[in-house]
Amino acid sequence: MNSRWLLRLDHDGEPSSQLSGSTLMTTALAELGDGPVRWAIAGAHRNADQILEQVPDLGTGPRQIAMVRQGTEIVALLTMLELRGVRISGGEPTMEREIIADFVRRRIPIEDVWQGNRASHQWWQREMFEACDRLCEPALRGGESQLIAQTVLAIFNALSIRISEDYAEEAKRWVSTQAALEDEAVRQVLAEEFVGDEARITAVLRYGLAGWSHLAAVAWIADERGTDADLHRVAEGCLRQLGATQRVAIRQGGAMVWAWGGFRSGSDVCHFEDLPVPPVGVRIAFGAARDGVAGFRQSHLEAHRVYSLAVENSGIDGCLLTYRSLGSLTLLLENRTAAEQFARDELGGLFGAEIRLRELRETLRAYIETRSPQAVARRIHVARNTVGYRIRQAEGILGHAVLERPSELWCALVIADVLEGSHSVDG
Repeated sequence: MNSRWLLRLDHDGEPSSQLSGSTLMTTALAELGDGPVRWAIAGAHRNADQILEQVPDLGTGPRQIAMVRQGTEIVALLTMLELRGVRISGGEPTMEREIIADFVRRRIPIEDVWQGNRASHQWWQREMFEACDRLCEPALRGGESQLIAQTVLAIFNALSIRISEDYAEEAKRWVSTQAALEDEAVRQVLAEEFVGDEARITAVLRYGLAGWSHLAAVAWIADERGTDADLHRVAEGCLRQLGATQRVAIRQGGAMVWAWGGFRSGSDVCHFEDLPVPPVGVRIAFGAARDGVAGFRQSHLEAHRVYSLAVENSGIDGCLLTYRSLGSLTLLLENRTAAEQFARDELGGLFGAEIRLRELRETLRAYIETRSPQAVARRIHVARNTVGYRIRQAEGILGHAVLERPSELWCALVIADVLEGSHSVDG
């Protein structure tokens, strides 16, 4: 019967597919219909989330997460087409090779890729069994369940073989490139105890370490509007405009670049406020200028912390992010669970997403920072009497005066703004 029950599958809403316009998607829509394809894509995204819970390094940024979803969508559609008797040789080989190439260049071990593949196999088989139990006629369920198990196993076995072959081929090609040599050199410097040959590394990178002040940057593709071509241009262009007289940029997979700019003195760094806005879909984070080999490493750690903060918290807006502006937040939110609990304890009834609570928190934060109702009124564009009224309201909710615990209260307000998605970055 070619698993006719599959054609009754559907999903509310229109999940965004990573395979739009592909041959596989076109075939799936023609053979399965809109409803089953929507169900498959929604399930593939849940599958990707489950994989990333088990192997988080596979998807450390928006582009990498999209690639994992791309892979699970391919598997989902292949499985359903196969069950309907539509034979397709492979999936989307070009897309699959791009995903594997990204893993290799980010130094994701093949064992982690296999682990993700096994997790996906188990999850998808269970999902198909549950759908079959729901929709298939009772008399046919036994045979259909057996067919599902055989089909899913065959697809994942074939996928495992392709993964292993593509990974080995890409690793062999990658290791012989100049980019791989530069990546290895940078990682030696970033190691906690640097024991490499500094002269050799300087020659490989064509970038001096000792006697220089280093400013690190991490540029990444934040959404589908960003392109690989933008990354090097943005990273190098920003560092050049900031005054760096030597620069090096190292690609990390297809969605991120690590970069450094060398200055004869940290005081030579120009103003970040003068930098042009990056292209849409690209964001860049900067560390602080630091001296020597240790500074090369420390500035990178700072830039990477800012990157992680921005990716993990939707409340961090802006596309030019600096450790100078966000360093305190990286420390406050290093343990997100503990930070949220601290903010809840400190703010009590002021913690929440309601507009009124956000207005009160905005007013309190401005007042703690300026200690002047007039300055607060100018900053947030309200009347001075409104400032006083809000402060009294907030103190009533807090149960104490605003300036009784200003440091603790300020930290809690900043944390709440980020967690509630309303933190503004001003460079």
